[in-house]
Amino acid sequence: MTTPDDLQFRHDLDADLHVVLPPGGTADGWTIVVVKADGTRILAAPEGPGGFSYYGQQERWWYVDHPGAAHVEVIAPDGTEAVLHHRQRLGGPAETCPLCSAGRPK
Repeated sequence: MTTPDDLQFRHDLDADLHVVLPPGGTADGWTIVVVKADGTRILAAPEGPGGFSYYGQQERWWYVDHPGAAHVEVIAPDGTEAVLHHRQRLGGPAETCPLCSAGRPK
């Protein structure tokens, strides 16, 4: 079964950031939401299957490189939920994410 751990951050040829489901994963039933630092939520539209950037054939991918994005919320087909952070892009790791770290004591 495919889980959020199977998803990967990848850049397309224009250096735009996407969340990518590699080949062999369960393609249908994913919900990918980009959450901005101001709380705005953007439902990402799935693309694929097909060739993605220079990574070759991929099952699905979602554009997540929105200005002001803090992190990506994922719901897998089985209902498993996860929050994904990118080390250099979006809001950075969970420790510096403007949404995840806002409620933590400094």
